[in-house]
Amino acid sequence: MRRAHRRPCSWFAAFFLLSTFFRPAGAWFGQLRRRLGTLLKDVAYPRDDVVELKPRLDRAEETDRSIAALPRRGPALT
Repeated sequence: MRRAHRRPCSWFAAFFLLSTFFRPAGAWFGQLRRRLGTLLKDVAYPRDDVVELKPRLDRAEETDRSIAALPRRGPALT
């Protein structure tokens, strides 16, 4: 009879030990989910410096094309 009495305690102890794993795992998954959400938001909506850099790059490319289109002259010091 004693053996039958010990079994529920061992099941309870096993359940308790298993439940100590779920709380940190849940917190870790929650943190992972928040971090991925932040990264996905940054991908969908670029940061302000990237938005500002795009028109500057377009102007630099346009200037480069206009300089390349200028007629070539001979060497400056002949």
